[in-house]
Amino acid sequence: FEVVGYPAPGPVAAALGRLGLPWDDAVVVCVTDERSLERAANTARAHPKVAIMAAPEFPPRRVAAALRGAKRAFIVAQHLGEPDEAIETFSPAEAAARAVWGAADAILVLDEERLSPESPHDPRWGAGWVSAWAGPSAGWAVPDNAFVARGPQVLPAEVRALILARLAPRLGAMVWEVAAGAGALAVECARLGAAVVAVDRDPDACERISLNGVMHGVDVEVVSGPAPEVLSTLPRPDAIFVGTERADIVRACATTSARTVVTAVTALDRLPAVRQALRIGGRRVDGVQLQASRLAPFPGNAFRMAPAAPVFVLWGELG
Repeated sequence: FEVVGYPAPGPVAAALGRLGLPWDDAVVVCVTDERSLERAANTARAHPKVAIMAAPEFPPRRVAAALRGAKRAFIVAQHLGEPDEAIETFSPAEAAARAVWGAADAILVLDEERLSPESPHDPRWGAGWVSAWAGPSAGWAVPDNAFVARGPQVLPAEVRALILARLAPRLGAMVWEVAAGAGALAVECARLGAAVVAVDRDPDACERISLNGVMHGVDVEVVSGPAPEVLSTLPRPDAIFVGTERADIVRACATTSARTVVTAVTALDRLPAVRQALRIGGRRVDGVQLQASRLAPFPGNAFRMAPAAPVFVLWGELG
């Protein structure tokens, strides 16, 4: 006789299949402790289709509580393939408020707007040769004119490249951009896979940040309000970029548990106060002055080197 084996779909494929969605472009994460829960939540904030496999001590309400405030559909699949199979959809707040849960085969966190065929986003996942998120399609430190901005709100690409190196945005990380202006660093960090919150007190700036996120196909959570007052309401950061030279805001960011706090200063007389603010909590402070000269056209089919204004990049690191 002949034995024929048919592989059974796993819980992620089965749950997404019940919803009529492909599974091979989902980011799949596991939750086994508090740190992995935090990373899973950050991944779900950043990406449109995330499947979470959680240990029994992390029931859906604990996972949902880590996603409070996120605009996501929170879907719980239980008893897949059994007579009492159930797939229920909640908001994160609704799931967190439900006290009693059975064992979950899989938890799906979906950004239904970005998954819609009519979405203006270019999600940059499911690139064909690799499942799930494939990273940015055009590198980082994109051209200065790739953002909608008012005046000199966007740091030069050469400066952003160094700041990104210090922030180290990646899948599972949470990055804040405080006093974000156009949100260029927030968008850059989101393009590299991180969950991002951009804070600015100017409602017009918040609109520009949202627009830049859409233009670059990434999800940036925008918080309109004054810093440092609103910072206590945000998810715990792994890294922060401070887009202002105000020492009180730099100091408030330095008091968080973020691994790295980075800022850019153009006024030389403000360097001492900003450096002192970064030293809060025993941070090691370092910095560099950057001045790039770019090729510029010159009459007669020639070119010249056009120097940009110098920028001082400072950072404070824990550990």
